[in-house]
Amino acid sequence: ATLANEVAAFCADPSITSNGNWNVQLPLDSKIVPDTVLYLSLSPFHLSLRFDTQSARSRQLLLDHSSLLQRELDALLRAWGAARDIELTVW
Repeated sequence: ATLANEVAAFCADPSITSNGNWNVQLPLDSKIVPDTVLYLSLSPFHLSLRFDTQSARSRQLLLDHSSLLQRELDALLRAWGAARDIELTVW
């Protein structure tokens, strides 16, 4: 599954959405984006994704695909009735 699908599934899950705000820290697969941690903050109206990485390769990969990821997340969340404002940053 893609990162967009995984994040959207988490954000749209009724057991998650019915239990307030969430702050999650996830190390990402080192084979795909080495040395990268995703910090996800979720509220009823807002989703913030911050990718922290020490890898120049990972940073460039994330920057190159951040717009696509944001569009995919927006479309999935809207389709699942869980639309939110999305903020995506790469550090």
